[in-house]
Amino acid sequence: TKNWLQCPQYELIKVKAAFWGREDQSTCPKAPAGLTTERLCGTNPANTTQKVKGQCENEQACELVASNIFFDDNTCGNVYKYLKV
Repeated sequence: TKNWLQCPQYELIKVKAAFWGREDQSTCPKAPAGLTTERLCGTNPANTTQKVKGQCENEQACELVASNIFFDDNTCGNVYKYLKV
């Protein structure tokens, strides 16, 4: 899934933290076939934040791809994950 972050004109993105995984079962509850929301799982928070900063820090807008490939992390297996920034 791709999504854009965008600031108002003359403002820049500052990333404080990012989370890639699943902390609860109520966020993004409808998992595609083959994936589950039943298991909670967090991935490497330092890696996640670093990747998001590399893409967005000090930019007026940026596109993020929420995927195992972008975060180079498949530690959660078939858990349906989401990105929080």
